[in-house]
Amino acid sequence: MGIRRLVSGAFGVLLAFLLTASVASAGGGYPSPTGTVLVRGNGIVVVEGTGCPPKSDVNITITTDADGKVVGQKTVKAGDDGSFKATINTGKATGPATVTIECGGVTQNLGTTLFITVGQGSSLPRTGDDSSIPLARLGLVLVAAGGLGVYAARKRSTRNARALA
Repeated sequence: MGIRRLVSGAFGVLLAFLLTASVASAGGGYPSPTGTVLVRGNGIVVVEGTGCPPKSDVNITITTDADGKVVGQKTVKAGDDGSFKATINTGKATGPATVTIECGGVTQNLGTTLFITVGQGSSLPRTGDDSSIPLARLGLVLVAAGGLGVYAARKRSTRNARALA
């Protein structure tokens, strides 16, 4: 039973590491704002996220990648839990664009390039991530869990061999 507790405890620590925020912002101990972007077509972009101080102003800016021109900007209030949502009309702008969020003294580029369309658009959400850190953490957890599983199996087979002898 002791090895099971050791394995489950180690797995719990690794899982907690995986789920914790990697960077705290300088803005009062709140994590950096994060969000998702949905391009609805016809120049409509929906940005929603979390990580802002409660009831703070959230400034969302959409700039074109080609010339850095601001094609959409909106300020909304974060909710009691620091979440926010904004629908922004970028007009007739098309092409690659970047979304930047500012709240609580922290400016965060969402790290994604979106493609604004005018005309018949799609309501499919953006999927994927531009960061490999979550995958690296998952890989580390899986390797550690596999190692602990092998250790537990060998320990058990050694104990069973001794009991049979």
